[in-house]
Amino acid sequence: MQRQRMYIRRKLKVLRKTWIQHGIVTGISFTDSVFVLFISYVASLPMIQWWVKEDFSYQAEK
Repeated sequence: MQRQRMYIRRKLKVLRKTWIQHGIVTGISFTDSVFVLFISYVASLPMIQWWVKEDFSYQAEK
């Protein structure tokens, strides 16, 4: 009985450790994807501004 309890406790420790590592990895990948999205948004900003300006000048001509 004592040995089995020790085994379960050890299993739980390992599980907790892997869960913590998994959580850290998930957090990193999440912040990574947000960062990539932010960079692509910033990179496309001049294009969007140019497009909107063109659109407005086109409507003003009409």
